[in-house]
Amino acid sequence: MTTNLFQAYAVEAPIPGYGVVDLSWEVQTTPGGPKVNLNGTVQEVHEQLLAINPNYEQEFAALNADEKREFTFEKRDTVTCYQYPQANHNDVETGIKYLRGVPGQPTNGPGPNNCGRVSCGNNAGIWWCNDVS
Repeated sequence: MTTNLFQAYAVEAPIPGYGVVDLSWEVQTTPGGPKVNLNGTVQEVHEQLLAINPNYEQEFAALNADEKREFTFEKRDTVTCYQYPQANHNDVETGIKYLRGVPGQPTNGPGPNNCGRVSCGNNAGIWWCNDVS
């Protein structure tokens, strides 16, 4: 059973005064199968997918290798960490590169002033904050 880090620890939003919400990911558990909604960071969702389908990685490996993805994200020159210590730039870049290869559609909670932790690994956290109501 996977423990949600948001439940295990009181997580503070990266921006003072913002709330913290779980992200919801719409993902397939098998190639061509129905989509399900799972909550948490990308790492937590991956653990949930493996619990649902222990062959998940093998079944999707061939599909992901052949798929090219297009991205419209803007490159940022600075990273704002607010009260958090600065993360290693290479660890953040590795996290971003990893996220670009993750299948599924994440959804952030209602805004404004809420943040969801997308990824947490290698001492670097990636957050998605919603300023739109």
